[in-house]
Amino acid sequence: MEKVNMKIREEYGKISQTLLKLLNGKEKYISVNSPPYNTAEIFVDAIIDYINTGRSVLYITDEEESEVQIIKLIKKSGFKHYVYYRGKKLYSNSSFIVCNYNNAFEIENDFNLVIYDDIRSFPTHNRLEIRELLRRFELHSCKFVAYSVDSIFDRGREINIPINYDGMPIVEPRIILTRIDINNDMPFVVYDYLKWSLSTRRSTIIPVKDEERMNSFFQYLTNYKLGFKGEVLQHLSGDKIVLKDIKESIIITDRFDEVCKPESDVNIMVYFNEDNRFSFKSLVYFCGRTGNNEISRRGEVIFIANKETEIMEKAKSITRNFNKMAWEKGLLTI
Repeated sequence: MEKVNMKIREEYGKISQTLLKLLNGKEKYISVNSPPYNTAEIFVDAIIDYINTGRSVLYITDEEESEVQIIKLIKKSGFKHYVYYRGKKLYSNSSFIVCNYNNAFEIENDFNLVIYDDIRSFPTHNRLEIRELLRRFELHSCKFVAYSVDSIFDRGREINIPINYDGMPIVEPRIILTRIDINNDMPFVVYDYLKWSLSTRRSTIIPVKDEERMNSFFQYLTNYKLGFKGEVLQHLSGDKIVLKDIKESIIITDRFDEVCKPESDVNIMVYFNEDNRFSFKSLVYFCGRTGNNEISRRGEVIFIANKETEIMEKAKSITRNFNKMAWEKGLLTI
């Protein structure tokens, strides 16, 4: 295992140096494709190089301000003069600015490098929305990097990172198809699965698109005939649910990232009915949040649907390809 970890560190070192070389060359657009929730460490060398040579960098991420990893990494390198922009007028002339997607629209400064980090937080913007934002900073001298599970740009260079820095493969989703109308009823296989998951003392998260759908699921699952009463929880934004303190529960939420943290050892069940449709990126991110134990002890991701869709197939293909690339590079031990 130590030998594999060494190879992963070497792989990330090469990626960091490749990025630095490309950003000091003629390449204007770079897509960095990675499994979700991966490290931002690959950008540190390039950001420090730009800062030290008098160039400016904007880093866009929707991580919570207190959890922005790139800030912690840059501070660790000794650079302290960054700005986290919260909106309104920007009074600082700092060469390194960090902000979220919405506040980036208010920035009028020019930059030499803009990095869009779509990896470190649950995705809420599609490819076209990200491109629209980045076009605001389009200058002859500005370069762009997009960090996501799939290429954001349809031009420029592409760098593929097949495995997270922790060396764990991404979980590939399992699809359960049923003829039961899942808009109005629960297939027995789902009921059986939830019972089994609870018996293993592992929680199951059911992500939903909105509060209305969450209430509907809650009403259905707490029906006395199903026998889940007292084991089903709802999570709204701001609720204080700590998963590591909860066992044997079914958690329905429209705030997936608030509930499911890296250490959460959970199963994730996605219901594909008319009111609960997710993007392929969201599905891939679900696959990246089943815990940080070895693969045999981690949770799984289940898609429940009446038919397999193109979005499901794309999510399956992305997770499978990451694992295939990692295996071919000798970065997996299983």
